[in-house]
Amino acid sequence: MAINKNNPVPFKAVHPGYGLREELKARGLKQREFAKMIGVQPSHLNELIQGKRDISNAIASKLESSLGIPATSWLNLQYMYEYQNKAIAQRSAKEQEAKSETMAKAIDSLRAYQSGNPKMEKIIKVWFRNDRIFIRTSKENIYSRSLKAFPLLMDATPSQRARYEIGLEGDDLYWEEIDEDIHISSFYEKEELVSDDENEIAKVFKRFPQLNVSEVARSMGINKSLLARYIYGVKRPSEKRKKEIFNALRKLGKELAKL
Repeated sequence: MAINKNNPVPFKAVHPGYGLREELKARGLKQREFAKMIGVQPSHLNELIQGKRDISNAIASKLESSLGIPATSWLNLQYMYEYQNKAIAQRSAKEQEAKSETMAKAIDSLRAYQSGNPKMEKIIKVWFRNDRIFIRTSKENIYSRSLKAFPLLMDATPSQRARYEIGLEGDDLYWEEIDEDIHISSFYEKEELVSDDENEIAKVFKRFPQLNVSEVARSMGINKSLLARYIYGVKRPSEKRKKEIFNALRKLGKELAKL
């Protein structure tokens, strides 16, 4: 394969699975529920997101049907990934030597950037204590969040919490059994719990413990974890979202009144 000199070859090819992960994150979709949506095993989807599997024609078609992004776009990303990997492999030793000095400077700059940018840290250890999750990073920093911020972990057993995977890039955590994934950036967020007095949503669910969080969330078309975060007070809903929640509850009440 000839390398186009007008199209510089990157030093690392980007797998399309990375783009899929960001797309799911932006839409608030968990890996397990999305795997069920497109009819594949959760482990299969996770391997694709981690860059361990290629995007086939069949998977591209499933992604188009579920996300509305054309199959050709996913296949083009896969082709570009494969092309870049081949180009990287074919780069001559002479080119590598000529660029070694530039690379050394770039690495020094990157290290300097990493030292001043917490988002470049990598997760190396995870543990739980007193209803909080802790992580230690590659820079020996320790961050912690209340488990109320992650309702699926809050409701999980100690053994389920212990079965996590650190992502390929070291910047995210995934619990396949409970379908929870957390990016390191979540630990940089400032905790601002909504007080019990102003948390109207929590008051309703406390007054009516018979309400099923999963079913209410499903009827609204949102993730259970997101609704639970509103109830726990770790995320403040917009006025529009609050109205949607109360409308869903009123609709449920009307349906019950018909019985």
